[in-house]
Amino acid sequence: MSDQRKDDLYDDELDQNTSKTELANKIAERSNRVAHTYQHIEDAVIRAIRWFSSLLNKILFSKKYAKITALVMAILLYFYVNYNSLSSVYTSPLKSTRRLDDVTVTAKYNSDTFELSGLVKTVDISIVGDANNVTNAITGGGVIVADLEGMTEGTHEVRLTSEGFGNNVDVICDPSTVIITLKKKTTQQFDLSYDFINLNQMESIYAVGEPTFEYSKVNVRASKDTLDSIAFVKALIDVSNKAAEFEQEARLIAYNASGEPVSADIIPSTVHVTVPVTSPSKTVPIEIQVIGEVPTEGMAIESIDCDQMTVTIYGPNNVLASVEKVYVQLNADNVTKDSTVLRPI
Repeated sequence: MSDQRKDDLYDDELDQNTSKTELANKIAERSNRVAHTYQHIEDAVIRAIRWFSSLLNKILFSKKYAKITALVMAILLYFYVNYNSLSSVYTSPLKSTRRLDDVTVTAKYNSDTFELSGLVKTVDISIVGDANNVTNAITGGGVIVADLEGMTEGTHEVRLTSEGFGNNVDVICDPSTVIITLKKKTTQQFDLSYDFINLNQMESIYAVGEPTFEYSKVNVRASKDTLDSIAFVKALIDVSNKAAEFEQEARLIAYNASGEPVSADIIPSTVHVTVPVTSPSKTVPIEIQVIGEVPTEGMAIESIDCDQMTVTIYGPNNVLASVEKVYVQLNADNVTKDSTVLRPI
């Protein structure tokens, strides 16, 4: 290799070493600047911590700020302890309770086989749940049920349940349980009698006669104790506004010896009846009965003339048969001269 070529290689190697040295110096200088910056930041943070610590010591242990510090600490402690409760208040739906009085109780049982007694007619209930769900439950037409299905004859304690109020509310019944008795039903035959109802809504000139029934006996189905208490079964015949013979389906009711209705199954529950309506009448004379005396001395009633001498009366035939006259009273104490007097019959 020539001397010139060697010199060129040496110069290139020297240039490369010089560049590496400069690069290393730059890196070292940059590292020093970064370290110096971090040192400044660390010093600033330490100074800030010392300042905050000094300020905190002055506040916590200063008599001047002791009350304020205690209040702030109490507020922070309160919110920390009650965080879950406060969260539930603002995150859970609003709860509501509504009370309904005299809600009808419905029984589920075989009414053809058993007679039920002891079940309360109504209960008071409380509906608990979200406000919207409670409102919907009240308007939803729910019922309280005593489920007796599958029970046999005898006395049972039954828990009342609710239906139709929805699954999102709780329904509490008062009372929640009832004592009921189931008795097997039997059938007995009774003769029919009758009563006229609403007689005051029938004109007085009319009279009802003996009704004619489609059948004279009915079957009554109830427990033996109930059947033994029945004294008679009556057809209630409504005569309001009747002025001639009429027909109707009369409702049948069973009564005990005291005239009180008895709850029982009457088969059939009505009877077809035909009732004659008449207007019996009779014409009888009017007789004047004078009471008292004429107040003028030396004077007396010479004669009495009536503008009508007879009157027609209406009523049942047995009453009409007992009436021969109609009497009208005249008080002579008020008569001092010839007079025309209007008197009620």
